[in-house]
Amino acid sequence: MLAVPVVAVALSLAACGGSSDAGTSSSSTSSSSAPSSSASSTSASSSAAVSSADTTGPSPTASTITATGQTGDIGTQTPGVLKLAADFSSSPNQFLNNGKEDGLNPALCTAIAGKLGVRIEWTNLAFDGLIPGLQAGRYDALCTSVFITAEREKVMNMVPYVQWGNTMGVKKAAKAGYDCPKTPCWEAFAGKKVAAPSGGSEVAQLQEANKTLSPPMQILPFESNVQVYQALQNDSVDAAYVNDPQFAYFNKTNGDEYATVMTGVESRALALTTVKKNTALADALIRGLQAIKADGSYQKILKDWGIAGVDDFTINPAPAS
Repeated sequence: MLAVPVVAVALSLAACGGSSDAGTSSSSTSSSSAPSSSASSTSASSSAAVSSADTTGPSPTASTITATGQTGDIGTQTPGVLKLAADFSSSPNQFLNNGKEDGLNPALCTAIAGKLGVRIEWTNLAFDGLIPGLQAGRYDALCTSVFITAEREKVMNMVPYVQWGNTMGVKKAAKAGYDCPKTPCWEAFAGKKVAAPSGGSEVAQLQEANKTLSPPMQILPFESNVQVYQALQNDSVDAAYVNDPQFAYFNKTNGDEYATVMTGVESRALALTTVKKNTALADALIRGLQAIKADGSYQKILKDWGIAGVDDFTINPAPAS
Protein backbone atom coordinates (compact mmCIF):
# COMPACT_ATOMS: atom_id res chain seq x y z
CA MET A 1 0.00 0.00 0.00
CA LEU A 2 1.29 3.43 -0.89
CA ALA A 3 2.01 5.96 1.85
CA VAL A 4 -0.20 8.97 2.48
CA PRO A 5 1.32 12.41 3.08
CA VAL A 6 0.49 13.55 6.59
CA VAL A 7 -1.14 16.96 6.82
CA ALA A 8 -1.76 19.34 9.71
CA VAL A 9 -3.93 17.62 12.28
CA ALA A 10 -7.04 19.50 13.28
CA LEU A 11 -8.91 16.76 15.10
CA SER A 12 -7.58 13.99 17.31
CA LEU A 13 -8.21 10.57 15.77
CA ALA A 14 -6.45 8.38 18.30
CA ALA A 15 -9.28 5.87 18.05
CA CYS A 16 -8.65 5.57 14.30
CA GLY A 17 -5.09 4.29 14.32
CA GLY A 18 -3.34 0.99 14.53
CA SER A 19 -4.98 -1.25 11.92
CA SER A 20 -2.70 -2.42 9.14
CA ASP A 21 -5.74 -3.81 7.32
CA ALA A 22 -7.32 -0.40 7.25
CA GLY A 23 -4.47 1.83 6.14
CA THR A 24 -3.22 5.14 7.50
CA SER A 25 -5.63 7.89 8.52
CA SER A 26 -5.16 11.60 9.04
CA SER A 27 -7.49 14.47 9.92
CA SER A 28 -7.12 17.81 8.29
CA THR A 29 -8.58 21.16 7.43
CA SER A 30 -6.84 21.20 4.05
CA SER A 31 -6.86 18.72 1.18
CA SER A 32 -3.99 16.45 0.21
CA SER A 33 -3.27 14.10 -2.68
CA ALA A 34 -2.84 10.35 -2.33
CA PRO A 35 -3.85 7.07 -4.00
CA SER A 36 -7.32 5.67 -3.42
CA SER A 37 -5.98 2.80 -1.35
CA SER A 38 -5.21 5.17 1.54
CA ALA A 39 -7.45 6.68 4.19
CA SER A 40 -8.24 10.26 5.01
CA SER A 41 -10.45 11.46 7.84
CA THR A 42 -11.60 14.99 7.25
CA SER A 43 -13.08 18.22 8.58
CA ALA A 44 -13.66 21.06 6.07
CA SER A 45 -16.84 22.03 4.17
CA SER A 46 -18.14 19.82 1.36
CA SER A 47 -20.90 19.77 -1.23
CA ALA A 48 -22.45 16.63 -2.68
CA ALA A 49 -23.94 15.81 -6.08
CA VAL A 50 -21.88 18.07 -8.35
CA SER A 51 -22.59 17.55 -12.04
CA SER A 52 -19.10 17.04 -13.51
CA ALA A 53 -17.08 13.96 -12.55
CA ASP A 54 -13.45 13.21 -11.75
CA THR A 55 -12.89 9.62 -12.88
CA THR A 56 -9.16 9.45 -12.24
CA GLY A 57 -9.65 8.10 -8.73
CA PRO A 58 -9.80 9.82 -5.38
CA SER A 59 -7.24 11.64 -3.32
CA PRO A 60 -8.00 12.22 0.35
CA THR A 61 -9.67 15.53 0.95
CA ALA A 62 -10.81 17.58 3.94
CA SER A 63 -14.53 17.65 4.54
CA THR A 64 -17.12 18.57 7.09
CA ILE A 65 -20.79 18.68 6.15
CA THR A 66 -22.81 20.88 8.47
CA ALA A 67 -26.50 20.25 8.89
CA THR A 68 -29.45 21.37 10.91
CA GLY A 69 -32.32 19.26 12.17
CA GLN A 70 -32.91 16.88 15.04
CA THR A 71 -30.51 16.88 17.97
CA GLY A 72 -29.72 14.49 20.80
CA ASP A 73 -27.60 11.41 21.44
CA ILE A 74 -27.77 9.23 18.34
CA GLY A 75 -24.89 6.91 19.20
CA THR A 76 -21.99 8.77 17.59
CA GLN A 77 -18.53 8.84 19.14
CA THR A 78 -18.55 12.64 19.22
CA PRO A 79 -21.80 14.56 19.87
CA GLY A 80 -22.92 16.45 16.78
CA VAL A 81 -20.43 14.64 14.50
CA LEU A 82 -21.20 11.60 12.34
CA LYS A 83 -17.94 9.91 11.31
CA LEU A 84 -18.50 7.99 8.08
CA ALA A 85 -16.18 5.92 5.92
CA ALA A 86 -16.36 5.00 2.23
CA ASP A 87 -14.19 3.90 -0.67
CA PHE A 88 -14.05 6.99 -2.89
CA SER A 89 -12.67 5.05 -5.85
CA SER A 90 -16.15 3.64 -6.56
CA SER A 91 -17.93 6.02 -8.94
CA PRO A 92 -20.84 6.76 -8.96
CA ASN A 93 -21.42 5.39 -5.45
CA GLN A 94 -18.89 7.91 -4.17
CA PHE A 95 -15.95 9.73 -5.72
CA LEU A 96 -14.00 12.97 -5.42
CA ASN A 97 -14.89 15.75 -7.84
CA ASN A 98 -12.32 18.58 -7.70
CA GLY A 99 -11.59 17.66 -4.08
CA LYS A 100 -15.26 17.45 -3.06
CA GLU A 101 -17.21 14.35 -2.10
CA ASP A 102 -19.69 13.52 -4.85
CA GLY A 103 -21.97 10.68 -5.82
CA LEU A 104 -24.96 8.73 -4.58
CA ASN A 105 -23.77 8.05 -1.03
CA PRO A 106 -22.48 11.53 -0.16
CA ALA A 107 -25.79 12.93 -1.40
CA LEU A 108 -27.90 10.48 0.61
CA CYS A 109 -25.83 10.62 3.79
CA THR A 110 -25.67 14.42 3.65
CA ALA A 111 -29.47 14.48 3.50
CA ILE A 112 -29.68 12.04 6.43
CA ALA A 113 -27.21 14.13 8.45
CA GLY A 114 -29.39 17.18 7.82
CA LYS A 115 -32.37 15.44 9.40
CA LEU A 116 -30.30 14.27 12.38
CA GLY A 117 -28.68 17.65 13.01
CA VAL A 118 -25.08 16.48 12.72
CA ARG A 119 -22.08 17.23 10.53
CA ILE A 120 -20.17 14.53 8.66
CA GLU A 121 -16.48 13.69 8.83
CA TRP A 122 -15.40 11.34 6.04
CA THR A 123 -12.67 8.69 6.02
CA ASN A 124 -11.59 7.56 2.54
CA LEU A 125 -10.40 3.95 2.58
CA ALA A 126 -10.08 1.00 0.19
CA PHE A 127 -13.11 -1.27 0.55
CA ASP A 128 -11.32 -4.25 2.09
CA GLY A 129 -10.22 -2.08 5.03
CA LEU A 130 -13.63 -0.54 5.74
CA ILE A 131 -15.26 -3.25 7.87
CA PRO A 132 -12.11 -3.89 9.97
CA GLY A 133 -11.85 -0.14 10.53
CA LEU A 134 -15.48 0.02 11.65
CA GLN A 135 -14.95 -2.83 14.09
CA ALA A 136 -11.84 -1.06 15.44
CA GLY A 137 -13.86 2.08 16.20
CA ARG A 138 -12.15 4.34 13.67
CA TYR A 139 -15.51 5.81 12.61
CA ASP A 140 -19.20 5.50 13.45
CA ALA A 141 -20.65 3.93 10.31
CA LEU A 142 -20.11 2.96 6.68
CA CYS A 143 -21.85 4.91 3.93
CA THR A 144 -20.43 3.02 0.97
CA SER A 145 -23.04 0.52 -0.33
CA VAL A 146 -22.29 -2.78 1.40
CA PHE A 147 -24.16 -5.87 0.16
CA ILE A 148 -26.16 -7.55 2.91
CA THR A 149 -25.03 -11.08 3.79
CA ALA A 150 -25.72 -13.36 6.73
CA GLU A 151 -22.03 -13.34 7.70
CA ARG A 152 -21.89 -9.54 7.76
CA GLU A 153 -25.08 -9.33 9.82
CA LYS A 154 -23.32 -11.35 12.52
CA VAL A 155 -20.88 -8.48 13.14
CA MET A 156 -22.77 -5.38 11.97
CA ASN A 157 -26.14 -3.68 12.03
CA MET A 158 -27.11 -3.41 8.35
CA VAL A 159 -29.80 -0.95 7.24
CA PRO A 160 -30.91 -1.53 3.62
CA TYR A 161 -31.34 1.65 1.56
CA VAL A 162 -30.62 0.88 -2.15
CA GLN A 163 -30.41 -2.21 -4.37
CA TRP A 164 -28.54 -3.44 -7.45
CA GLY A 165 -26.48 -6.39 -8.77
CA ASN A 166 -23.16 -6.92 -10.54
CA THR A 167 -22.07 -6.50 -14.17
CA MET A 168 -19.56 -8.40 -16.28
CA GLY A 169 -18.17 -5.84 -18.71
CA VAL A 170 -15.75 -6.07 -21.63
CA LYS A 171 -14.41 -3.81 -24.35
CA LYS A 172 -17.15 -3.15 -26.89
CA ALA A 173 -15.07 -4.62 -29.72
CA ALA A 174 -14.80 -7.91 -27.83
CA LYS A 175 -18.47 -8.38 -26.91
CA ALA A 176 -19.30 -10.41 -30.04
CA GLY A 177 -16.99 -13.14 -28.77
CA TYR A 178 -19.20 -13.86 -25.75
CA ASP A 179 -22.34 -15.97 -26.09
CA CYS A 180 -24.68 -15.00 -23.28
CA PRO A 181 -28.29 -16.05 -23.98
CA LYS A 182 -29.28 -15.56 -20.35
CA THR A 183 -27.89 -14.11 -17.10
CA PRO A 184 -25.73 -15.41 -15.57
CA CYS A 185 -23.66 -16.97 -18.36
CA TRP A 186 -20.49 -17.88 -16.50
CA GLU A 187 -19.55 -20.49 -19.10
CA ALA A 188 -18.83 -17.67 -21.57
CA PHE A 189 -15.92 -16.63 -19.34
CA ALA A 190 -14.33 -20.04 -18.74
CA GLY A 191 -10.56 -19.61 -18.92
CA LYS A 192 -10.82 -15.81 -19.14
CA LYS A 193 -8.99 -13.31 -16.95
CA VAL A 194 -11.51 -11.35 -14.88
CA ALA A 195 -10.68 -8.35 -12.68
CA ALA A 196 -12.77 -7.53 -9.61
CA PRO A 197 -12.41 -5.35 -6.50
CA SER A 198 -11.11 -7.22 -3.49
CA GLY A 199 -13.01 -7.29 -0.21
CA GLY A 200 -16.50 -7.22 -1.73
CA SER A 201 -19.02 -9.78 -2.96
CA GLU A 202 -17.66 -9.83 -6.51
CA VAL A 203 -14.66 -12.09 -5.88
CA ALA A 204 -16.77 -14.51 -3.83
CA GLN A 205 -19.32 -14.77 -6.65
CA LEU A 206 -16.59 -15.45 -9.20
CA GLN A 207 -15.06 -18.12 -6.96
CA GLU A 208 -18.44 -19.80 -6.58
CA ALA A 209 -19.01 -19.73 -10.34
CA ASN A 210 -15.58 -21.31 -10.91
CA LYS A 211 -16.79 -24.48 -9.22
CA THR A 212 -18.81 -25.21 -12.37
CA LEU A 213 -16.27 -24.10 -14.98
CA SER A 214 -13.50 -25.95 -16.81
CA PRO A 215 -11.15 -24.28 -17.25
CA PRO A 216 -11.99 -21.84 -14.44
CA MET A 217 -11.80 -18.10 -14.74
CA GLN A 218 -8.52 -16.49 -13.69
CA ILE A 219 -9.68 -14.09 -10.98
CA LEU A 220 -7.50 -11.02 -10.44
CA PRO A 221 -8.54 -9.03 -7.32
CA PHE A 222 -7.57 -5.34 -7.18
CA GLU A 223 -7.67 -2.97 -4.25
CA SER A 224 -9.81 -0.36 -6.02
CA ASN A 225 -12.24 -0.07 -8.93
CA VAL A 226 -9.83 2.36 -10.58
CA GLN A 227 -7.26 -0.44 -10.81
CA VAL A 228 -9.91 -2.84 -12.12
CA TYR A 229 -10.79 -0.42 -14.92
CA GLN A 230 -7.13 0.21 -15.73
CA ALA A 231 -6.57 -3.53 -16.11
CA LEU A 232 -9.47 -3.72 -18.56
CA GLN A 233 -8.30 -0.65 -20.47
CA ASN A 234 -4.74 -1.91 -20.96
CA ASP A 235 -5.85 -5.48 -21.84
CA SER A 236 -4.32 -7.06 -18.74
CA VAL A 237 -7.69 -8.80 -18.30
CA ASP A 238 -10.53 -9.86 -20.57
CA ALA A 239 -13.37 -8.56 -18.37
CA ALA A 240 -14.24 -6.53 -15.30
CA TYR A 241 -16.80 -7.64 -12.71
CA VAL A 242 -18.15 -4.73 -10.64
CA ASN A 243 -21.44 -3.28 -9.37
CA ASP A 244 -24.05 -2.41 -12.02
CA PRO A 245 -24.04 1.38 -11.50
CA GLN A 246 -20.25 1.49 -11.27
CA PHE A 247 -19.69 -0.12 -14.67
CA ALA A 248 -22.46 1.95 -16.28
CA TYR A 249 -20.86 5.14 -14.96
CA PHE A 250 -17.37 4.04 -16.02
CA ASN A 251 -18.58 3.35 -19.56
CA LYS A 252 -20.53 6.62 -19.73
CA THR A 253 -17.48 8.65 -18.70
CA ASN A 254 -15.09 6.77 -20.99
CA GLY A 255 -16.60 7.34 -24.41
CA ASP A 256 -19.03 4.39 -24.40
CA GLU A 257 -16.16 2.13 -25.46
CA TYR A 258 -17.27 -0.78 -23.27
CA ALA A 259 -20.21 -3.17 -23.17
CA THR A 260 -21.99 -5.38 -20.66
CA VAL A 261 -22.17 -9.11 -21.30
CA MET A 262 -24.35 -9.74 -18.26
CA THR A 263 -25.82 -7.36 -15.71
CA GLY A 264 -28.03 -7.54 -12.61
CA VAL A 265 -26.22 -10.67 -11.38
CA GLU A 266 -27.48 -11.52 -7.87
CA SER A 267 -29.31 -8.21 -7.52
CA ARG A 268 -30.09 -7.46 -3.88
CA ALA A 269 -30.16 -4.77 -1.22
CA LEU A 270 -27.15 -2.85 0.08
CA ALA A 271 -26.81 -1.28 3.50
CA LEU A 272 -25.55 1.51 5.68
CA THR A 273 -23.77 -0.20 8.57
CA THR A 274 -22.79 0.28 12.21
CA VAL A 275 -21.08 -2.01 14.69
CA LYS A 276 -23.40 -4.60 16.18
CA LYS A 277 -23.66 -2.98 19.62
CA ASN A 278 -24.56 0.46 18.26
CA THR A 279 -28.28 0.02 17.66
CA ALA A 280 -28.84 3.65 18.67
CA LEU A 281 -27.04 4.89 15.56
CA ALA A 282 -28.67 2.26 13.34
CA ASP A 283 -32.08 3.43 14.60
CA ALA A 284 -31.07 7.05 13.94
CA LEU A 285 -30.07 6.20 10.36
CA ILE A 286 -33.49 4.62 9.87
CA ARG A 287 -35.18 7.77 11.18
CA GLY A 288 -33.07 9.86 8.83
CA LEU A 289 -33.96 7.66 5.85
CA GLN A 290 -37.65 7.75 6.74
CA ALA A 291 -37.50 11.54 6.97
CA ILE A 292 -35.84 12.04 3.58
CA LYS A 293 -38.28 9.58 2.02
CA ALA A 294 -41.20 11.51 3.52
CA ASP A 295 -40.03 14.84 2.07
CA GLY A 296 -39.19 13.33 -1.34
CA SER A 297 -35.43 13.95 -1.28
CA TYR A 298 -34.68 10.20 -1.09
CA GLN A 299 -36.58 9.58 -4.31
CA LYS A 300 -34.97 12.56 -6.05
CA ILE A 301 -31.42 11.49 -5.16
CA LEU A 302 -32.06 7.94 -6.40
CA LYS A 303 -33.47 9.28 -9.65
CA ASP A 304 -30.48 11.60 -10.10
CA TRP A 305 -28.09 8.65 -9.90
CA GLY A 306 -30.24 6.01 -11.65
CA ILE A 307 -30.47 3.74 -8.60
CA ALA A 308 -33.38 1.64 -7.28
CA GLY A 309 -34.56 2.14 -3.71
CA VAL A 310 -36.00 -0.25 -1.12
CA ASP A 311 -39.47 -0.40 0.39
CA ASP A 312 -38.54 -0.71 4.07
CA PHE A 313 -35.70 0.56 6.28
CA THR A 314 -34.98 -2.05 8.96
CA ILE A 315 -32.05 -3.48 10.89
CA ASN A 316 -30.62 -6.76 9.58
CA PRO A 317 -33.38 -8.03 7.27
CA ALA A 318 -33.15 -11.59 5.96
CA PRO A 319 -30.44 -11.58 3.27
CA ALA A 320 -31.38 -12.60 -0.26
CA SER A 321 -30.72 -16.28 -0.85
